[in-house]
Amino acid sequence: MSDILDALIGAGGPAVPALIRGLRDPDEQAHTIASIALGKIGKEAVLPLTAALREKDGLSRVKIADILAGMGEPALDGIVAALREGDEEVRVLSALVIGEMRSPKGVVPLESALGDPSANVRAQAAISLGELGDGHALDALKKVADGDSSPAVRQVAANALVRILEVKEGSGDQDTPR
Repeated sequence: MSDILDALIGAGGPAVPALIRGLRDPDEQAHTIASIALGKIGKEAVLPLTAALREKDGLSRVKIADILAGMGEPALDGIVAALREGDEEVRVLSALVIGEMRSPKGVVPLESALGDPSANVRAQAAISLGELGDGHALDALKKVADGDSSPAVRQVAANALVRILEVKEGSGDQDTPR
């Protein structure tokens, strides 16, 4: 199996479309190999993966989101684009992935997502902002916690505020929010 994996990784970009199809394979070993290879191919796989994230296959979307989260910074721009342009499920997954990436560059796009028409997207954006623990998100989260139309989103935003304040208190960070 490692020879196959090495060959797929070595093929780089040209192997990406076949590997994305491999994510849909019912054989667990096939989609495991595809996931690992796509993650290791890295930057060359970002654009095709973010395009595939927008497809209607929910199971593949989750797998693709996981792969992109593991890629970190190189995948951030593609995920931010999906957060703005995808259907509701894609936007929710994108907000989740940005939080998992733990990149401070994700704060502004997640703050923007707090205004999304979907309560599910707003809730995931708030959760992810809480996971990032960045004090710059405090004002945006306070606004949502005080005034969102959804009680569930207000609660999630309040929880995210508490998490960020705990992180700031624990680190001794006295920065003021923007």
